[in-house]
Amino acid sequence: MRGDIWELMDALHRLPMRFALNTNAMLVDRRCAERLSQYDKLDEIMISLDGSCSESHDPLRGGGTFKAVLRGIENLAQFPVPLSFYCTVNRYNVGDLDGIAKLAKDFNGMAIKFNDLIPEGRGLKNYRELALGRDQWNRALDQLRRLRRIYGPMISGTILDLGEIYDSLSRLTPEDQAQSASNTLAGCGALIQECAVRPDGWIVPCDRLPNLLAGHIKEKRFAQIWRSSEVFERFRRRREVSLSELPECRNCGYRSLCTGGCPAVPNALFDSITARDPLGCYRIHLGQEDFRGI
Repeated sequence: MRGDIWELMDALHRLPMRFALNTNAMLVDRRCAERLSQYDKLDEIMISLDGSCSESHDPLRGGGTFKAVLRGIENLAQFPVPLSFYCTVNRYNVGDLDGIAKLAKDFNGMAIKFNDLIPEGRGLKNYRELALGRDQWNRALDQLRRLRRIYGPMISGTILDLGEIYDSLSRLTPEDQAQSASNTLAGCGALIQECAVRPDGWIVPCDRLPNLLAGHIKEKRFAQIWRSSEVFERFRRRREVSLSELPECRNCGYRSLCTGGCPAVPNALFDSITARDPLGCYRIHLGQEDFRGI
């Protein structure tokens, strides 16, 4: 859609860095696929794949999109390019996880990540319609674990990651809980390992936190923004906030293995980066606490 896409990628390729491309593949024709194969610094072409057929894919992405995506993937598969896939698991495609995994494997995908729906933007607007219930989520986790046993490490994603965290929490004894120290809001790697530059030039902690504007790349040097932005400094200080300071976490016995979750979720729901992520809360997952905030 951008007329200067090749100019941008050529510029990236000249720099001493590697890069990846995230695309829905709908506009990838054969000529585009061949040109992408010529970038030896392109580590990954990540394709959004939310179904193995029109019935499961198109309700989320739009009518006719599956055929267009499949055509783009087929064009890419003709060349030696590093393909991987992302799938946002939702009520439309949760019954198609086997088919999605098989389709990714058939196209020599390096990996497919099955991720939770994030409540921001249209994901927040349509969250009640799209999000899995607790029982559905648990069944999806069991299914993804089975698929990982079949296909190996190419099956990954935030659902499996969160399942492993929940497993570790379930092994805590009452004695462990009684003696657990309070952890801090330190689970997010934004501004420690990475940040994001929006297409319009604004620098933000993460692409999931697009409203936290730290500075504009055309007004200040990147290094200056990274080191001294007030917005960035305030965000980094969240790592010092103890879970015992949060009312909803103060009396929780799982604090020693919890870091409060992803800050993008409470930022979207409560306009706060120092609140817990209710979608990653073990007590809510167990049904010990009711959450109706979405």
